[in-house]
Amino acid sequence: NEVDRFYVNNGDGTFSQITTGTLVENSTHGISAVWGDYDNDGFLDLFLSQADNLSNTLYHNNGDGSFTGITTGAIVTDGDNSYAAAWADYDLDGDLDIFVANYNGNNRLYRNNGDGTFSNVTTSPMASIGGEKCAWADYDNDGDPDIIILQGGANRLFRNNGDGSFSQVTSGTLPNATGGNPNWGDYDNDGDLDLILTRDGANGLYRNDGNGSFTAITGQSIVTDIATSQDAAWGDFDNNGTLDLYVANSGTNALYLNNGDGTFLAIQTGSVVTNSDNSYSVAAVDVQNNGALDIFVVNYSPQNNQLYDNDGNSNHWLAVDLTGGMDNTPGINSEVRLKAGSVWLTHQVLSNDSPLRLHFGLSNSTSVDSIVVNWPQGSTQIITDLVADQSITITQEDATPRSVKVINDPTLSVNYAGRGIAWGDYDNDGYPDLFVVTKDEVDRLYHNDGDGSFSPVTSGELVTTVTHGIDAAWGDYDNDGYLDLFIAQTDNWSNALYHNNTDGTFTRITTGAIVNSGGNSYGSSWMDFDQDGDLDLYVSNWSGVNWLYRNNGDATFTNLSTSAVATESANSSSAVWGDYDNDGDPDLFVTNESNNFLYRNNGDGTFTKILTGDIANDQDYSSTASWGDMDNDGDIDLFVGNYQAPNALYRNNGNGSFTRVTTGPIATDDFNANSSVWLDIDQDGDQDLYVACYDDVNNALYRNLGSGSFERVLTGSVNNTYAGLITDGGNSIGVAVADIDGSGTLDIGVVNNGTTP
Repeated sequence: NEVDRFYVNNGDGTFSQITTGTLVENSTHGISAVWGDYDNDGFLDLFLSQADNLSNTLYHNNGDGSFTGITTGAIVTDGDNSYAAAWADYDLDGDLDIFVANYNGNNRLYRNNGDGTFSNVTTSPMASIGGEKCAWADYDNDGDPDIIILQGGANRLFRNNGDGSFSQVTSGTLPNATGGNPNWGDYDNDGDLDLILTRDGANGLYRNDGNGSFTAITGQSIVTDIATSQDAAWGDFDNNGTLDLYVANSGTNALYLNNGDGTFLAIQTGSVVTNSDNSYSVAAVDVQNNGALDIFVVNYSPQNNQLYDNDGNSNHWLAVDLTGGMDNTPGINSEVRLKAGSVWLTHQVLSNDSPLRLHFGLSNSTSVDSIVVNWPQGSTQIITDLVADQSITITQEDATPRSVKVINDPTLSVNYAGRGIAWGDYDNDGYPDLFVVTKDEVDRLYHNDGDGSFSPVTSGELVTTVTHGIDAAWGDYDNDGYLDLFIAQTDNWSNALYHNNTDGTFTRITTGAIVNSGGNSYGSSWMDFDQDGDLDLYVSNWSGVNWLYRNNGDATFTNLSTSAVATESANSSSAVWGDYDNDGDPDLFVTNESNNFLYRNNGDGTFTKILTGDIANDQDYSSTASWGDMDNDGDIDLFVGNYQAPNALYRNNGNGSFTRVTTGPIATDDFNANSSVWLDIDQDGDQDLYVACYDDVNNALYRNLGSGSFERVLTGSVNNTYAGLITDGGNSIGVAVADIDGSGTLDIGVVNNGTTP
């Protein structure tokens, strides 16, 4: 019921009040205000939500310090009792839409038409209920903004489906908790946003588990202190690299400093927590641009508002502003990940009631290794080697598309019983070709034409003979510079070895134990295990002992039947070589129906079986394994995919032993994993993991957050960066990576069994 106040920062720690202009000359019933550049002209506009059934107000920024009130359109003529509003590009079309929470009436979702006007989306489920508070955030990390709404003491969480629609989430801890004013922030630095709900009584803190669910935090003062809390603001007030929390109460406010271990310390001294005010809202912002977040608190009249100046400390910092190009100009909905030392920090640009500038505390790091900006419409920008203690602006100009293109080449999209996949440049033209093993059918060889397309090779015994193949591996066993091919076959058929004739044709080798042993082979892997300069071969068998073939150097092989790796009978499905102890020679891991096998290479052509530790004694039905340095500590860790049991992730301790990781989605997801591969899919310097799954389960992509933790990239967005990789369900049998187009980034080939191409 008064005129609003507008203060311009003078840049020296002082402010000048603007007293003229439409923005500050009219008495309003304003409850909340949010900035957003709805017309993408580079200047922030202002939306003011008003109570008492008055029409809301939208002010267009004229670019000269003045504003013009918009007078036409439903967005400013719908007379509601609006309590809150928030901007977001929910349909990822490059301009900002806005959600308005209405008390005792239906909410409004206004879609930006791209021409300065808005359409009221009445079919959205969020528009069929009322609300008091709201907050956008991409809580499930699928690339599009979701929203939580406080309605009458209850939380309403809506997940963005990626097609312009939303689904209400009704199960789990968060939707069934007591409602509160929501504020998102990644307080535990695991790469997904957690949530604080401020309310009358004890507040609620909910840790994002990374799989779409939340866990309520208990037993800490941050959730046991009793107050009438109105609002909260996340911010790294001490610049130690973890988000702290300030809570505005009706009474004394509260400040909780993050201890870095998931707990918080309640600060008891200082005016920031001892002034007894009737506070309504709070914002954390670096007023003086000196690297220390200050706190501004809005109090109910007649009390004065409060600005608390942060004295700062010796810790370092970096502030980031975004300027969109293809996307909305403030970069709202963008995710920014920053690496300083060994720590990754993650913020999202949110326009609820928080500043659009992102503030990162860096602790004692004097530089920033890299910043990864994931823009809303699917491009990535990487900036490296920055000096700390500065404010920077990142403009969306050098961003590169990060979306995965699914190649629907008709020569590849054929339904057949694929069982194995192997990339190899058999004709040495610089482009990897593709071989697909098809049990009980003729195998397929696809020549890479170098332009993103493939041509099937249809002549020659390699692709005209029905096989019982289940796995294939390329390797130049005779050192002539051309890749040869080994095919592992089941049903007691002898395995096949094809010699590359260097002219695009192959000759099948018919002599030697390597192709006459019969058996029930499931996997094969080339490696020069004895370091004599030529490739040897390990073959894993489902029944009977496994085989190790030593290359004699004359294109023949000797079956080392007395080797430790070839004397035990087990149902083995795959084997992977890797130097886990960093002694310069390859060790071997074998997946089995029960206990898996880990063999250490002794460096003299012999192996020792490891008998201790979880990695050797876990009893699962394992089907795939992949080595990869997940934590960038210089030694390789191991992923093991299991059938009808949770998968396993083993961290290499660097001393020859492993620790099984028991938390996080990789270690707890339970599906029928069949094949797996490590690769840096988002090019942020960390190894991510892709898992091919059977039994009509969507394949799984785990993004490495840089601290040895992972998030599973979930389904649900047509604009999702990795949509095809995680939504193309099928009976996937194999996965392999190669740079098929010479772009410098690895591409992914997936082979399916049955009706899925």
